[in-house]
Amino acid sequence: MTVTEEFAKFIVGQDFDKLPDEVVEKVKMCVFHALACTFAGHHQQVGDVARAYLKSLGLPGKATTILDGLKGPAGEVALVNSVIGQSTAQEDIHGDSSAHSGTMVIPASLALGEEINCSGKEFIVSVVVGYETLVRIGMSMFSPDFSRRFRPSGIFGPYGTCAAAAKLLKLNEVEVVNALGMAGNLSAGLNQWALDGTTEICFQNGFATRNGMTAARLGKAGILAAKSIVDGLIGAWAIYGKQEAASKITRDLGTSYEILRVYYKPAPACAYAQSSAALALKMVKSNEINPEDITGIEIRTFEMAKQYPGLDYAGPFKDITQAKMSQQFSVAAVMAFKELCQSNYDRFADRLVNKIASVSTLESDETLNNSYPQKQGCAIKVMLRDNKVITASQDDLQFFNSDQVIENFEAQGNRVLGMKQTEKLKKAILDLDNIKKIGELTKLFVKV
Repeated sequence: MTVTEEFAKFIVGQDFDKLPDEVVEKVKMCVFHALACTFAGHHQQVGDVARAYLKSLGLPGKATTILDGLKGPAGEVALVNSVIGQSTAQEDIHGDSSAHSGTMVIPASLALGEEINCSGKEFIVSVVVGYETLVRIGMSMFSPDFSRRFRPSGIFGPYGTCAAAAKLLKLNEVEVVNALGMAGNLSAGLNQWALDGTTEICFQNGFATRNGMTAARLGKAGILAAKSIVDGLIGAWAIYGKQEAASKITRDLGTSYEILRVYYKPAPACAYAQSSAALALKMVKSNEINPEDITGIEIRTFEMAKQYPGLDYAGPFKDITQAKMSQQFSVAAVMAFKELCQSNYDRFADRLVNKIASVSTLESDETLNNSYPQKQGCAIKVMLRDNKVITASQDDLQFFNSDQVIENFEAQGNRVLGMKQTEKLKKAILDLDNIKKIGELTKLFVKV
């Protein structure tokens, strides 16, 4: 069997009763976090662009954009919600594939689920097969060399959203194989944005979301596409590089779930800037640091956290995307504002932050690199006037636990929806497996 044939068998055969309770609860946490990210990023300029694009189409549809309540076709609405959810850079991540499944699979399942009015259980299953397909295919190709050139979410995303949509549309195995073959042809994502400081990173997720859904519909319609799109002679492995994980890409598929290894970022920034931002916050809380007195900062981290495009950039900053990628900016902003939140990055042009970032350096540390990816450590040295030096280090980073995910959701929801509506939405998500029609949930994320 080809890779896509094995995934098709899993996708078609998966049902709610086979899911462990911990997987069902994990899906709920992923939904909480995805919505919190979308609430937090709603005010950003990329969201304005995405909404303007949707309005320009003038197409009717049953799917709904988050907060605004704009209506349109499921694929286009999912694109908009995906773009906005990605814009905060606080989305969930699966370490071994470096993909942000929650910004793609969840918008796809919500929009299509609303269009066909699926049940909560059907929605949960679609999310699970979407995550599993996306990250397992991603693991089989992801490497440091891959990430220097290609964007994991843009390349791997269409497979996941295709799987989720295929499940909701009830494709058979042959149709799923053809749909996944088409999804592989709709993968795209180059990393030049990180060097130019531009915003197509968000739209890479959006297109991956919509393209995978389109592939599923084409599969349903009867398209014939390469069943060896992943493992063929000139398929994805041949083009992007086959990694060791490829040998176990479908091992324990349906009994062991990679979604359980997804984690949630505490900082609204690149995954590889999380450790330095968190450590900087600890430093300003435990030391009296006058940001005006900073003469230099040395950040030491693992190699991937230096080499990924855009991470080692000291300014000047002309766009929020540049700020969210830069290690130097994340640390400088925490030092200047004494907090770690979305507003740090909204103020990307701040004079003091740019000044501190400009005297900050990023270096790879052999000891920290040897501990990666199992651990994501960091060390920071802050040099101040009068030759004073403050140092700190941490072996690993603590990501959001479930309680923190819900707390963040409540904080973001209260800000944009109000406490009463946020509480109703929270209860609906917690009771997701008992919802008869997913529209009962989607109506609650529209601001009234």
